Amino acid sequence: MKPSLRAIGHAALVTSVIAGLAACGAAERSNGAATAAASANMSLIVGNLGDAYYQSLMCGAKKEAAAKGVALELLGPKAFDTSQQVPIVNGATAKKPDAIIIAPTDSKALLPPLQQAHQDGSKIVTVDTTLDDTSFLSSQISANWTQMGTLGAQELAKAIGDRGTVLAIFSPPGVTTNDLGRKAFLKEMTKHPDIEPVIQYSQGDAGKSASIVTAALARHPGLAGVMTFNGGDAEGAVTGLREAGRAGKIPLVAGGAREYQVGLLRDGIAKALLVPAPSKIGAAAVDQALAAAKGSATQPTVDTDIVVATLDNMDDPAIAQSFYVPC
Repeated sequence: MKPSLRAIGHAALVTSVIAGLAACGAAERSNGAATAAASANMSLIVGNLGDAYYQSLMCGAKKEAAAKGVALELLGPKAFDTSQQVPIVNGATAKKPDAIIIAPTDSKALLPPLQQAHQDGSKIVTVDTTLDDTSFLSSQISANWTQMGTLGAQELAKAIGDRGTVLAIFSPPGVTTNDLGRKAFLKEMTKHPDIEPVIQYSQGDAGKSASIVTAALARHPGLAGVMTFNGGDAEGAVTGLREAGRAGKIPLVAGGAREYQVGLLRDGIAKALLVPAPSKIGAAAVDQALAAAKGSATQPTVDTDIVVATLDNMDDPAIAQSFYVPC
């Protein structure tokens, strides 16, 4: 998914700006135990503070930190941008927290600063996205992005009657969530020989994804369906479809469960939402980071299943509990 990928918004969780990082990120101290009495001090660095997915992930982490007496600092860039995230990592490393939990915006570029943080004594846990070299990580917590790609292909095939050209929008290669999802999507599509998949790249930029859909409709007037892996791209895809008078006529399958996407599902514009559980990921990350900080055994990987939400089941509490809700 593993990028968005990410829509820009206001980070409701953020209450104070860290000096020197105001241009690229912000931070909040958990309302758990005071730092001096904390069971551990941690920094959680998300991929985009304003994104609803990451806000829900932070909410789950914040609640778990409060329950476990962990002092948790919430950090992240204002866009899913590696050049913004790296200095935030360096700033967190300088404070020498017991653990750093992070959603890396790039699997290669974040490797050197996180290796340095590990050498300086911080345990490293990744959430959502991860790194090319995972040998020094205490744990990797993620939704099952391979499952999400597979389910996306299956739901799209079902929505279009298993025939036609489909557009699928992912983040560019290097965002591990999307790399996994894209490979699984294409693998599943080999089981549907009458479907021609067209892959395009965006990073949750609604303007870009709108242009991608417009261009795809020009090249493929009979476009049968659209899938967006990242939540931020759903809005742009719908904009492109609406401008062409095709919204609600061309099936849309969207990854994510932002309020806007849930509305698309209820209005019949989206046929299905592929929903990870970010709040569960955040809580699990705190638990694994705490175990690592205390020298206890950790789980090398923790995967959470993807839920498929449709108009028929979206009001089921078991489904709705995975929709993105900030604290």
